[in-house]
Amino acid sequence: MQQIAEKLSTEEKMAIILEGLRREKNVSQICREHGISQAQYYKWRDRFLEGAKEGLENGKKSRVKQLEEKNGRAREGNRETDNRH
Repeated sequence: MQQIAEKLSTEEKMAIILEGLRREKNVSQICREHGISQAQYYKWRDRFLEGAKEGLENGKKSRVKQLEEKNGRAREGNRETDNRH
């Protein structure tokens, strides 16, 4: 089942997650139809919901944005060190 999960696009994973969130079918049925484990489904669902939460938080930077800024500061520090030598 792991091989199938790795081949699915982000859009396909999102469609599977949304199918489960709509509750028109139970999760075990959805997983069988798509050839994934229930553990994989719940892992994707949790990541999806966490991303949605971050996107909806008012006035707070997303984790990705925080890491991008941290990375930029580290690069600037490296450039300053290189220029000294």
